[in-house]
Amino acid sequence: MKGKKWTAEQEELLIQYYRRKEVAELANLIGKSEQAVMNRASNLGLKRKGAINLHKEQREGRKQEQEAKQILLTDVENEIEKCEDMLLQLCKPGNIGLWSSFVAKYHALWIKRCQMRGERPSVMHIRTDYII
Repeated sequence: MKGKKWTAEQEELLIQYYRRKEVAELANLIGKSEQAVMNRASNLGLKRKGAINLHKEQREGRKQEQEAKQILLTDVENEIEKCEDMLLQLCKPGNIGLWSSFVAKYHALWIKRCQMRGERPSVMHIRTDYII
């Protein structure tokens, strides 16, 4: 079954925007289905090289984000180690207020580290002051 014929205006829009717009967006603009847009573009010899380069740029951007995230993860792990050292030093009578604030910071860092790793934080119900 054939659809409605393409008008000169629709073909002009296709030629003008095929490399710069998403197929779904272009189909909506032209008033044709995505498949019709792709078929007509193929028949006209249009290529989406610009779109391929865009995807490559997006992949490179994601790679840079992951590298930055890894650096942040290292920073968070270093902060956790510092908190653990401080908690060991504060395990003396009279330091309960300061100790509690470092436990809260430790928990927040631990949860952040789990989230950055894509893990679920676990909770130990035995000792509530050591929620991890």
